[in-house]
Amino acid sequence: MYGDPVVAGALGVALGGKEQQELAERPTENLAAYDLYLKAEALTGNDPATRRQAAGLYEQAVALDSNFTLAWAGASSSLSQLYFNGTPDPVVGSRAKIAAERALSLDPSLANVAALRGVNFLGLSNLHDAEEAFKAARAITPDEPTAWLGLAWCRYLVGDVEEALTRLRELDDSRRAFPEDDPHRVWARTEIARIQDHVEKVVWVDRFERTDLRMGWERDERAGPQFSIHDGYVSLNGVFKSDGVARGWQVRSASSFVAIEARITIHAGTTARVGIFVSRETARAGETQVEAAVTLSRHPDAGANTIQTRVMKRGEEDLAYTDVAGFDWKLEKPVVVRIERTGESSDTKVRLLVDGFPVLDGKAVPNLGRTTSELRLGVFAEGKTGRQVQIDIDDVEIVYRAK
Repeated sequence: MYGDPVVAGALGVALGGKEQQELAERPTENLAAYDLYLKAEALTGNDPATRRQAAGLYEQAVALDSNFTLAWAGASSSLSQLYFNGTPDPVVGSRAKIAAERALSLDPSLANVAALRGVNFLGLSNLHDAEEAFKAARAITPDEPTAWLGLAWCRYLVGDVEEALTRLRELDDSRRAFPEDDPHRVWARTEIARIQDHVEKVVWVDRFERTDLRMGWERDERAGPQFSIHDGYVSLNGVFKSDGVARGWQVRSASSFVAIEARITIHAGTTARVGIFVSRETARAGETQVEAAVTLSRHPDAGANTIQTRVMKRGEEDLAYTDVAGFDWKLEKPVVVRIERTGESSDTKVRLLVDGFPVLDGKAVPNLGRTTSELRLGVFAEGKTGRQVQIDIDDVEIVYRAK
């Protein structure tokens, strides 16, 4: 949960400047404390260094005036942001909690500070106390926006998606008097879109715990190597009898495809190119024509261990593969490879990852995203006559939109 963009987003809209100004007309009679407070308020950056500096100024202010409510509130906000966006140091978290509680003890009417306590609890994965804090904030001020957002997020975390969406829409509607760029409205609309996108996604996983490939898998073994399934994984083994490709794939519509991932172990003796692919293909005069394809693979030369990418379209069949600097795909070691798609139709882009690390990001592939087409997603080995392959495949995951 630490550094969660949702939590950071909530912190970003909590304790806005206008709301803080409404808390008191004369925040302190100690001029030195007030000067430190103003210096802290002037620091607007959300990066850890700036928030650390601001927190220090707020804490110096309350050291001079322990009843300086706004300085306590500012310290809590800055320390909370530092905790979530920087290193989750328990000492920082404790200081944030103490500052919020002190501010509320001085002025229990501070609904936005009560809401900030809820955000702090969310960051600590304490859902019950977070929800209670948000309810307490709304008991003080029913339209407190951060508390409204927080309660919506609590509903989402317990699986009540429709209630979460309803609350977010109600918040957006309740603030129509505010500008379109009002941070609370922007956050609500952003979360509505993100939640809707998430719930539409289906994760299909194949762990091959059976004796036959089936399950929608298609394969092409004409070049020589053969697929087999045993002991909870699929193997592709054999010698290439002719130049070509041996591959297994699933079919998904281009409009629904989101990602494919597989865990692949390449064994010693493999001299063929091995990897995963996503392609859009058409049949012409009995032959398959690749209209667009994305591959993430291991270099076929012995000892190379190089990871390579290729994004091509029809007419670029001879396009060279691109080496990925700093990444190796070693033999006898399981490697998780993934191809993700973003954007729609002609705005389609891809992101390629190896063991969770992106090796290619934001590459445009407009020919892959035509909504009326089908895509093939799978694992392949490519080699010349006499080359051989021996790989194990497991934990294939395909993510697609159900509607």
